[in-house]
Amino acid sequence: METVENIRRVPVMEHIECFIFLNELRDSGKVNMFEGAIYLQEQFDLNRQEAKDIWLEWAMQFKRKE
Repeated sequence: METVENIRRVPVMEHIECFIFLNELRDSGKVNMFEGAIYLQEQFDLNRQEAKDIWLEWAMQFKRKE
């Protein structure tokens, strides 16, 4: 029987891998990061909404602090 802890670990690790990918993409300076969700779709075989949600979560770390 799977526990709640086991179920939660999988999505978190998937997001971490996506965040690392997005960070490397950003560091390359070769793309406009507003297109990051498209690259996530291609790299991780995600649907459009999943990629957008992950990209938005990643992008929130750059939110301006007032």
